[in-house]
Amino acid sequence: MGGVDLADMRRLHCHSTIMGQNRWWLKLLDVGTSNALVLYNEAVNGKQEPCNIVDFKNKVVEALVGPFLVDDIPSEQSVAHCMTNISGAERQRCTYCSLRGKVARTRYMCKGCGVPYCCIGSGKTDKDCFASAHENEDIREICIRHYRMQQTNTRKDLLKKRR
Repeated sequence: MGGVDLADMRRLHCHSTIMGQNRWWLKLLDVGTSNALVLYNEAVNGKQEPCNIVDFKNKVVEALVGPFLVDDIPSEQSVAHCMTNISGAERQRCTYCSLRGKVARTRYMCKGCGVPYCCIGSGKTDKDCFASAHENEDIREICIRHYRMQQTNTRKDLLKKRR
């Protein structure tokens, strides 16, 4: 087999990036990768076992992208705790501000906790109540209990007024 036949064989390999593609630069990348594999296998001749095209492409990708990979994958819990708009037109009191004796109305609430919080740029507050409440687990739990207590007190008041 000549060199052209081997190149065609490698190009038509099932893991080729050019199958069914009309992008000329992918063909160049694929040919360059297979040429680099040949040079790599010649360079490590006898020192290591020859590498196949799939493993070689994985090594190339890891070498190029590896330093830029993010190690911290957000947990489901941190993704669940994000700000969302409160449905309806009525604004609610910020629970964190309420605990500090301030009155602040907000249109945002934590999706995970279901508790309304101010956020930067949403009013007269100079601090992000959502971030402050979620920095510490204990403070977040206090805010949740305080909000639920407010809700039950509001319901009791409504029932008393109806009687």
